[in-house]
Amino acid sequence: MANLTGLETADFDSLTVAGDDIETTLTDFSNNFTTILTTISNTTYNSVLSDNTIVQNTIGGLSSGTTAGVLKTKTLDQIFDTIFFPTQSPNISQPGISISLTGSPTGVKLVGTTLNYSVDITFPSDKNRVTLAGASWSPQQPYTGDLSLAQYTLLGQSSYNDFDSFSSYNNVTAKTGLSHVVTEGGNGNIKVRVRYAAGSFQPLDSVGNNSGSPFSATSTDYENNSSNVEGVYPRFNNNSSGGQDQQNLQTSSQDNIVINQTYQETASIRHGWEFPELIFPAGRTWIVQAYNELTSAYQDLDNQSQFAITNTTKTISGDSVDYRKYTNTGSLSGNNNYKLRYT
Repeated sequence: MANLTGLETADFDSLTVAGDDIETTLTDFSNNFTTILTTISNTTYNSVLSDNTIVQNTIGGLSSGTTAGVLKTKTLDQIFDTIFFPTQSPNISQPGISISLTGSPTGVKLVGTTLNYSVDITFPSDKNRVTLAGASWSPQQPYTGDLSLAQYTLLGQSSYNDFDSFSSYNNVTAKTGLSHVVTEGGNGNIKVRVRYAAGSFQPLDSVGNNSGSPFSATSTDYENNSSNVEGVYPRFNNNSSGGQDQQNLQTSSQDNIVINQTYQETASIRHGWEFPELIFPAGRTWIVQAYNELTSAYQDLDNQSQFAITNTTKTISGDSVDYRKYTNTGSLSGNNNYKLRYT
């Protein structure tokens, strides 16, 4: 074959094919080819297979069991989209709330303490919205309508009160200036709840079809609560100076109380403890244990009467409080740690 050399672009300007210049011919071919491809892709799938012939295996988003009859209703573009881009359902995050408190109105508190607190609701940022799993677009508008109810209870009370104001699906004005004086025993907790109006957003799948329905207004409450407040009195241990040390506040339901008294007893200083009567309800029997350094474990004392038990009173927060006093009457025993457990 001969080699063509020294040709310039302009040399093709005068070339013709069937009477037309070559540039026009190539342009026509390109346009016609594009039209052909578009026509093919928009052509409804046509097959000689019977309508009840099924796809044997799932291919991408095309599920096994799909019939040829179903495919014959779709264009080739639709079939390829189904294979390469399986339809994804929207991810609807149901509403949720948590309680926000200031002033620490939870847990174990000294009887007589005044708790000044406020109540608020926290709305998780990933709740109450509709997103499409695996898609790149950001969360859409809220799934629900606006708040139709937002309420709280006071500490130790069961009746609900309306927050002073609430508007959108995640906007509540905190209730401040609340207070509570801790009483002996259980003081209850704080609860919050919200309810939503119907939503208008229709969730869609990845191909734009409706998926489920908009949020319907119901009587369903989304609620949460704080931990309980328990009012207790302090406990006291004898110390090596002949006085008493006040211990950290502990829940009255604690079933094991460790008493660390690692001092050398003298004839006048004995191991001893004073506990409020609150921890001695009917049916609870306390057993004294001593730490055995050989076994590295606490063991029940063989002689429980080694500790004399008497009643006494103490003034706590201005109140006269009944206490139960344990005093070691046995022989001097040196550096001992004890524990009370109840059965």
